[in-house]
Formats: sequence, structure tokens, C-alpha cells
Amino acid sequence: MKLETIIAFLKSKNWKLSKANDKFFHFIPPKKLKFESEFMLEIPKNEKTLTFLRYMIIVTEGISEIYQIDKDRLIALFSKSLEEIKLERAITKGMVALSK
Repeated sequence: MKLETIIAFLKSKNWKLSKANDKFFHFIPPKKLKFESEFMLEIPKNEKTLTFLRYMIIVTEGISEIYQIDKDRLIALFSKSLEEIKLERAITKGMVALSK
């Protein structure tokens, strides 16, 4: 999974970086999600460890429940770089334009 893609997804959903330490980024959800307590997602900073992948699979399951998005689709999305996602979107837009 790609750290930059996970963070970009959270920011696109209006999650805010509340703090960071040497191991984690801490994100708080947008108010519209109305969590009962002070909820926070911890995102590990080092994506090159096996622990990162294990941890992020659990976090991804939570995100999939919050947004009602299939967990496997999110894992596939989070496994792509931002550049790959942008390229896929450009190709899709081009294909739609050609079909008109």
C-alpha cells in the first residue's frame, strides 16, 4: 500500500492531520461523520515494513465500513501510486471523449 495515496484519500474526505510523531500520522474525521468520542486514525509513517501492511489492512477495513466501500477495492486503490491513479483517470476521460 502507498502512504501518499492513503493520505490523499483521507484528505479528499476532509480528514485532518491532527498530529504526528516519529511513528504515526494521526488523522481526525470530519465532523459530519459524527463519531461518539474523539476518534482518530493512526497511519504508520514507514510503509516499507511488514507491520505497515498488516496495520493498514485493519485500518482499510475500518475505512471501508465508514464509507461503505468494498474493502478489496480500497486495498487496490491504496496499492497504486498517485501517478498511476492520475494516468488511469486521464485514460478513462480520453476513452469517454472518444466514445461521444
